[in-house]
Amino acid sequence: MRKRNLILLALMVIGLGAYIYFHERHLPTTEERRQQADTLFPDLDRDEVAGLEIHNTHGDFRLVKQGGSWRLVAPIEFAAEETAVSSLLGSLENLKAERTLSEGEVDPKAYGLDRPSITLTLATDDGATSSLEIGDEAALGSNRAVRRNGEGSVILVSGWFVRDLDRDLDEWRSRDVAEIAADDVASLGVLAGSDRIELVRQGESWRLLQPLDDVADRDHVRNLISDLDALRVEEFLDDPPPAAELGLEVPAYQVTILRSSGGEPLRLDFGSSRERDGRTQVACRRNAAELFWVDDRAATRLAKAPVRWRSTKVAAFDTWDAERLTITAGGTGVTLARKEGMWTAGEGGGEVEHSEVQDRLAALAALEAIEFDLVEPATPPAGTVELELKPPGGSAEPQLLSFSFHRPLVEGGQALVRVSGRATVMSVAAAQVEQILADPRALVRPAEDPAPPPASP
Repeated sequence: MRKRNLILLALMVIGLGAYIYFHERHLPTTEERRQQADTLFPDLDRDEVAGLEIHNTHGDFRLVKQGGSWRLVAPIEFAAEETAVSSLLGSLENLKAERTLSEGEVDPKAYGLDRPSITLTLATDDGATSSLEIGDEAALGSNRAVRRNGEGSVILVSGWFVRDLDRDLDEWRSRDVAEIAADDVASLGVLAGSDRIELVRQGESWRLLQPLDDVADRDHVRNLISDLDALRVEEFLDDPPPAAELGLEVPAYQVTILRSSGGEPLRLDFGSSRERDGRTQVACRRNAAELFWVDDRAATRLAKAPVRWRSTKVAAFDTWDAERLTITAGGTGVTLARKEGMWTAGEGGGEVEHSEVQDRLAALAALEAIEFDLVEPATPPAGTVELELKPPGGSAEPQLLSFSFHRPLVEGGQALVRVSGRATVMSVAAAQVEQILADPRALVRPAEDPAPPPASP
């Protein structure tokens, strides 16, 4: 019986210890409770705040959270500056009482709280509200007098948080023109006068649909999207002149973006330019409504001629993605496969010159088109290359590329190439083609004959 009692007692101790560990360890410490007692809004969770109403020295402002983003809804409708809202909520979470003067101990009027110049009301997702009235600075120091939730007591707090509340209209609205990333864009259209450019994203690559069907210059498209993403409003135009004066009656460039996630298209019109503080700015209209001046970096990139949006890279690929390579030229050919990072020629095929294979792949990846839309000769190609690449992201099938090469038609001329996925014949540097097609057998060392058995004594 004594042994049983000891076991029960041990189990009780273990259970009590587990309760303390799993429950009380989450309770605030004495120091944390003291700090919470000094905090004006101890239960404030910024993620649960759904609305803000602010009256300050610049006017009245109302902001609401919509789909995880903040939006200014009064005095105008506009995307809110997220950093400004985040800074304000952070200040409120950390706002602490330096001193509390109870009701009757002090006259609120003496601290400017009878007619506060700044007030704040915040609402949470569940409909609860909290308010704060901000009075004058204290006679000594930088403390400000505040009153919370209509209470009679006056609280003195550090006045640093007031700068997060006393913002004007331009500071409450977002200066981001187009928050986008290359992977967020499904398609992009550009209208420049009578020229139309249409592009669609295909995995990591871009396809040019207009003014012709071809592979697009991926770097140019991604750089344009990056420039659009970096655009910031330099000056808001709340009372703009006529569109013609801004060059927006017939915009120089019109960009339309469809996001991969769906939603309404984003449309940006770019008009006339001006010089400010040593920089060039252009007039911009967003979604046919909002007007402002922006930096000209995106407009400069849009000036590229439409036909130059096609990729000059014959075939964009990473040499380390190559899994299988077949080169045929001069009546001979070789097929190589990569295994565990090393190239092999198959069973009994001999040892592969690894660096030579990589050099030829590098030359293939570096091929740049000099001219497009040429006539392919009727004669058979001088050589071909078949390339199998690792499956692109999200795909189970490997990517296949095939190249057909024709040597120059005249001495000193350029070689011609056609590559799968592109409906055009391109000219390229002949020296690079010769490097790629040079005797394929040289890539594989001949297998050594086995040593003869030793002679019998």
